[in-house]
Amino acid sequence: MSEAEPQPVDDASRALDSNIQRLQDFLDREERMREYARWLMRQIEEARRPVEKDW
Repeated sequence: MSEAEPQPVDDASRALDSNIQRLQDFLDREERMREYARWLMRQIEEARRPVEKDW
């Protein structure tokens, strides 16, 4: 085998690394969405609280 030919182990390793990176990106996005959902829920709860009127 010459060095110019792709080696199956390297291709498999790169594909695995790529899949791991895509999964990590997905998990990161999901965590950001969960944080955003928690923030939205806090905003909704605050909006539901009665406003104190001092007049």
